Amino acid sequence: MSTFTPANTIIELISKLILLPVPLTKTFDHVMIQELDLNVNHVDKGSLHNDISANYKETRFGKAFRRCRYIMTPTGFIIRELALCGISFIPIIGPALVILLKASRAGFLKHYRYFQLKGYSRADIYFMWKTQKHQYFVFGVVIVILELIPFLNILFYFTNTTGAALWAVHMEEQYALGARSQIEYHDHLIKKLSQANKVEENSFEENI
Repeated sequence: MSTFTPANTIIELISKLILLPVPLTKTFDHVMIQELDLNVNHVDKGSLHNDISANYKETRFGKAFRRCRYIMTPTGFIIRELALCGISFIPIIGPALVILLKASRAGFLKHYRYFQLKGYSRADIYFMWKTQKHQYFVFGVVIVILELIPFLNILFYFTNTTGAALWAVHMEEQYALGARSQIEYHDHLIKKLSQANKVEENSFEENI
């Protein structure tokens, strides 16, 4: 019997849209606060620094396009879920196809709260998707499989959210490491230039 029945789909929608969003958001925030040593009780949208280059910021056309897609999201979501439910009834390969089709989106949406904390625009979020879609696909395959396990799936909602938060923490550490490397590189250049200027000054004084 297929795991992707209409009843399971309805239960999943109720859990994701009504029961779980607030607890999962608090779980994600708690992990970020603890692992990054933020010394705050809670974090808000835009609390973390936006590290994406200005070259990828919103354009007028891009903003209009993404706004249209956002408006169409509820309709697209319903159509997608109904289509996946139908595909799941294909013998043998149906459930596997559904997992593969849901994987990228499932993995990507686990970082939705992270994108909020970074203060990302839709263009920034799209940039993250384009640059890391393969990682999100692999992460999503694991997520979808675990969250399909009866009775244990509620537990896995929280463990998967924790895993996504730890991944976000790693990304923040990488951003910080890159920023420190740039600062050290600039300091090194300034030091070299200062030394070169001193050598030139000394040489000029000796020639005089």
